[in-house]
Amino acid sequence: MTSRIEGVDRLVAYFGGARRWRDWRFDEVNTVDDAARRLYVAEIHASATWIETGAAYEQDYVIWMALDQDGRIQSWREYWDKARV
Repeated sequence: MTSRIEGVDRLVAYFGGARRWRDWRFDEVNTVDDAARRLYVAEIHASATWIETGAAYEQDYVIWMALDQDGRIQSWREYWDKARV
């Protein structure tokens, strides 16, 4: 786990760990957006199966995303319970 990821290459490398699970499912719980500030917040529930053990993975995420004027991601903050991994 890391507390900060900067740059596309590091982001891609970090999410390579997600390949340890299969059958990902994401359910939107709640979203809020402030288009004037280009700020979007989502609560998401995820479930998957760990490939090595077949164990179930359940996690709740809160994602804060800010976009620049061109609609590209300027910042992304994601919060979850690391003890559930």
